[in-house]
Amino acid sequence: AQVWLNWAVWSQATQSHAGYVQATVERTGVAELAYVLFPAHQGRGLARAAVARMIERLRQEHGVTSLRARVDARHRRSRALLE
Repeated sequence: AQVWLNWAVWSQATQSHAGYVQATVERTGVAELAYVLFPAHQGRGLARAAVARMIERLRQEHGVTSLRARVDARHRRSRALLE
């Protein structure tokens, strides 16, 4: 009933693993998003680029029409990314 997808985030600048993005896709076309960017890589636009690319793939390859995500309200950058 679900497809679980995971992608590593790679930093070209540091040539290192910077975090990951994930999605759980339901048959209804809804995807639950998650992402983690390691602290040393935050504030450089990597999360925004990775999440945007993930959403593009979810729509094109999996027919996703609706997105959901949960965020700690205290994390300003994550709130801004999701908005």
